Amino acid sequence: MGCTSNKSSETCGKVFQVLVLIAIIVYVLTFFIDLKIKSLYILIVLIIIYILYLISQFRSPTFSFLCNKTNTNGIKNTLSGLIKGNPTIEFYCECYHYVTTTVRYAPPKKGGGRKGGRGKKTARRGGRRGHHGVRHTTRKVVSWRETSYFPYYSARDVSGLFELDNSREKAMGKVYIKLELTPEINFADELSYMDYENFRNNFYNRNRSRDQYMNYRETRSIPGLIPYNFVCIRDEEPCGINPFLFVLFTIIPLVELYKCYVNSYCLEQSFKIRKLISTRYDLNQVNQEKYQYLIPSINVPNQQCAFESDNYTYINNDYKIKQPTQNEISEAQKYKDKIPQYQCVSYTSINNEIKVGVVQDDPAYCSANISEAPPPNCQNLPPAQPNINNNNFNLNINSNKMNINNMVNNGIDSNNNFNNDYNVNNNPNNYNNMNNNNMINNNMNNNLEEDDEDDDDDDDNQNDAPYSGS
Repeated sequence: MGCTSNKSSETCGKVFQVLVLIAIIVYVLTFFIDLKIKSLYILIVLIIIYILYLISQFRSPTFSFLCNKTNTNGIKNTLSGLIKGNPTIEFYCECYHYVTTTVRYAPPKKGGGRKGGRGKKTARRGGRRGHHGVRHTTRKVVSWRETSYFPYYSARDVSGLFELDNSREKAMGKVYIKLELTPEINFADELSYMDYENFRNNFYNRNRSRDQYMNYRETRSIPGLIPYNFVCIRDEEPCGINPFLFVLFTIIPLVELYKCYVNSYCLEQSFKIRKLISTRYDLNQVNQEKYQYLIPSINVPNQQCAFESDNYTYINNDYKIKQPTQNEISEAQKYKDKIPQYQCVSYTSINNEIKVGVVQDDPAYCSANISEAPPPNCQNLPPAQPNINNNNFNLNINSNKMNINNMVNNGIDSNNNFNNDYNVNNNPNNYNNMNNNNMINNNMNNNLEEDDEDDDDDDDNQNDAPYSGS
């Protein structure tokens, strides 16, 4: 997924680079050759293409890599912090509806009105004096926001061996490695996945009926993870490889030539920080044979490191484990295919004490879509009808990052509390109120249209201020 987006971004940058050069050449030729095209039009096209070119280049992966340059010691410290970090699964929703307001207004008088001395007669000749205009405006009204974090008991890092690809055959003449880091958060057992499904479906269902529309998002992340890392694997670096020269060549614009220069010194490598979480078991005690080759380890030039268990496992002591029943165990078997079965290749002994391997991707997990909405197995609840008479909407925004240790004490289970925080008027009277308001507006519009014919006769009594109504 990341590689595909990187390639498309680089391709887009090359296309805009060519278009900018073509536009510059055509614009210069207009001063020497009659191309039957106004130079102003070509200049406008050149400016638009140039702006798009700048946006594409400053959003390119190459610029992100150059802005995050490090060395072998730096990447080791970075990975150590990520391995110790605790994963988070965040759920966010925004419920909203649209409100349309109708505004009727009287345009200014033609011919200057009374002050010009020709107001009434001139306006009558035009035939449109006193005619009211109608303007419709639609705005989005957010009535509810909620952010929740999935609570779990234990977590374990199963990233396996990280080894910089700097062998003599591949790294001959290479100085840098473009290292792309991505998070992968999964579940250690079927019961944990079932708890996750129930939590996700409950979150979606209890918010879907709050308003007419809803935006839903799920985010799995590891705090502190930076995707693009530019790792120097040599003591001596070539000159001219830094973000400042990238900006200079982008402005010229000849940045694609500069990219070729940078890539001539680079290798590409990707690595996934993999985390398993469980809601029912301590992952530091169960399935040790399954995880023995998945222990996170680092093998960089002249440095080898295998982490102790206290550094890659996590226990939430504030979480109360719910012992599974036989029915739950049976029901959770349907999620058996959702649990990744990681396998290792390229086993290596670290410090002659422990054997670790490079973890392979699991196709079943890679095909999962965590942004799926509505979530599987959720109820099809009807959306709420908004009450447009009530403009005092209560917004509940839990935007602060919650500490995973305090999730339970802080009320992560909001099933019993959301009714007290916010009450959406879902009764049928809201729909009737909306219909009644529409009927009133229609009657007002009809009466105003009937009065248009009398506007000219009542000129002395007419107010020039615009009339507005919803």
